[in-house]
Amino acid sequence: MAKRKRPKAKADSAKVDVSRPSDQPSKRLAGLHRELDAADTAILNAINRRGEVVQQIGEAKRAENAPVYDPAREAEVVDRLADANTGPLPSDAVRAVFRVSVPVPTAATVTEAAGGSTARASWFTRSAVAELPLSEVAVVALDGRS
Repeated sequence: MAKRKRPKAKADSAKVDVSRPSDQPSKRLAGLHRELDAADTAILNAINRRGEVVQQIGEAKRAENAPVYDPAREAEVVDRLADANTGPLPSDAVRAVFRVSVPVPTAATVTEAAGGSTARASWFTRSAVAELPLSEVAVVALDGRS
């Protein structure tokens, strides 16, 4: 018996190979990445400007022999920003960002009191914090609660 030749498949121009993603992002995705990069740069610039103003406030308070840290003022700022938040981040996330306060920037150090290593560093639950020795600043930062 003679072998019959199979007809060659016609090329289908509508077919697209989706077996692996393109190395190049789509124009829409590339545009969104550029927009995010611009927003990140604006945030960095705003944070640095805020830091400059915070330093000036600290200098003015020291010149007036006033306490540099004012928990009532911090609470007022955090509450105002959380109330003004329109999303998409939840207000708790906004509060967390603006509750972080570094009065005097310093290099991170690991102490024996902290276990001597950051290998097991993590966020603490409120119940876990209740078991830790806290500084006065930490107690204030936790609104007096643990």
